[in-house]
Amino acid sequence: MTSAVADFHRVVSCIDDGEERISIFGMDRAEICGAYKPVGRPYWLVYVSTAVAEATGRTHPNVVLPHLQLWDRQDARQWVEFIAHLYVRSAMR
Repeated sequence: MTSAVADFHRVVSCIDDGEERISIFGMDRAEICGAYKPVGRPYWLVYVSTAVAEATGRTHPNVVLPHLQLWDRQDARQWVEFIAHLYVRSAMR
């Protein structure tokens, strides 16, 4: 799965002020989704960008999608790659 997703986006991992983050960007450089580990917390939170939420019909500004909570970096990375793969595949149709 990773190689197919890598053809359509780029994955950026960073640490900013102690908060670890994984972000996936499309070919247009817009963020698709990501995950972050809040400082001092043992879990990762996965989220989708506003563009992805709008593509699924959630256009109301007050609608906040729930974050997926995961316990390790590897799981968070796999989920963001999976979400990005589904989004890119859907956008290509």
